[in-house]
Amino acid sequence: MKSINRTVKEGRSPYEKIDHRPLEDARLSYAARGVLGYLLTKPADWEIRFEDLFRREAPLFGRKTGKARLRAALRELKALGYLARIRVREVDGTFRWTTAVYETPLLNPHFSQIHPQTENQSLDFHTLD
Repeated sequence: MKSINRTVKEGRSPYEKIDHRPLEDARLSYAARGVLGYLLTKPADWEIRFEDLFRREAPLFGRKTGKARLRAALRELKALGYLARIRVREVDGTFRWTTAVYETPLLNPHFSQIHPQTENQSLDFHTLD
């Protein structure tokens, strides 16, 4: 299963081609746009883990904004369909959680444009490690 899901683009380049529209989505905070932009530069099979994102943040931006703010940005991305937490059943019958990022909510099969997630619904990013 791919964790990073992008739209199709033509050609190869040493630079990552990212659709600018999600980064201009006025519903997203700048923190959420930054996290989304960072995740979209990762390979399709890159595993998204909260502690890894938190550790990488300081070297990237020169300071840490805190775990609560990072969790808030991830919740925001999920609420608007850019991110999904998916429960996967292993062959032994146990479950694990995986996270997928979508360049557009239209690619997200777990998101309903009619009834998007509201702020009151919980999203546990404590288990994203």
